[in-house]
Amino acid sequence: MITKVCSGCLKRKHRNKFPRRATADGHYSRCYVCYNKQKAEWRAKNPGKNQAAKQKYRSADPDRLRDNNLRSKYGISLADYNQMLAEQDGVCAICSLPERVKHGKSGKTAPLAVDHCHDTGRVRGLLCFSCNVALGKFNDDHTLVNKALNYLLTSSTPLR
Repeated sequence: MITKVCSGCLKRKHRNKFPRRATADGHYSRCYVCYNKQKAEWRAKNPGKNQAAKQKYRSADPDRLRDNNLRSKYGISLADYNQMLAEQDGVCAICSLPERVKHGKSGKTAPLAVDHCHDTGRVRGLLCFSCNVALGKFNDDHTLVNKALNYLLTSSTPLR
């Protein structure tokens, strides 16, 4: 077991308890707990610098950020997402309409959401915000979806 002493809390811990870094041993001198505490304190003292650094990172290569996000959340790349989007002709897999929701800050149209099974993680398709939320309300329960469909089919006659 390879260990090292944290320069923050002075406790001996396994090397995997330290963030990776390009140093001689490949890890920071502070453990994750101390490192995160130090970073939180710095961000609290330097909100302007922190915000500027975030904006610089996001604007430098927005596709890289989106690709990393898609890979970590859904296991697909930005190229996979774009291929699915092209296969769906840029519209929602359920309602066949393009996304209509706009981001509050930028005013840009949001991308279609990646619909996935919460049990298996399997990606099913791309949905607009409305359809994605509607499916989410059913908690991936096929029985509820069928009940809702039957309700719509049987109650579509006008009231007296």
